[in-house]
Amino acid sequence: MTGKKILLIVLVLLLVISVSVVGTSIIRQTQFESSSQEFAVFITPLILSANPSAPQISDEETATETEKVEAERAWETYAHASLLQQQSNADRLKYLRIVAGNLGALEVIESIRGGSEVPIASFLGESQPTANYNLQVRFTRGAADVQISMLYEQDQWQITAFQVMSDRTVD
Repeated sequence: MTGKKILLIVLVLLLVISVSVVGTSIIRQTQFESSSQEFAVFITPLILSANPSAPQISDEETATETEKVEAERAWETYAHASLLQQQSNADRLKYLRIVAGNLGALEVIESIRGGSEVPIASFLGESQPTANYNLQVRFTRGAADVQISMLYEQDQWQITAFQVMSDRTVD
């Protein structure tokens, strides 16, 4: 073989490898985008149903015991270790009581904005995908934004931050 043929073969192989890596990255980005958005829509109502009998909530708005247990399990399962270290269970419940006391029960998720980021190095296992979303939600007593940040680790999305923003809530 001549040097030109070898060079051509090497260039074609590099092109095929590059296209494969880019194609795989696009497919992974699409999968992570879809799964992270689905997770945000799934976990937000679960977390917000954990607002145990805040004093200003009527009986109809109070989460059932089953909802509270499911919310607690969801939190234990999907909260990232760093978030669990930052926020005690008592602090989280106090925060959710404030949200529920001021806004009432969650009625509907109206829209969701945001997305995920999948670093190229995640293909090699060196860094994890992340996602950030802002959900516009309506409670019985008003509207709010829920900001949720997540990290894909151990084959599942894990919550790294969760905050309800409204004129009616005070941190």
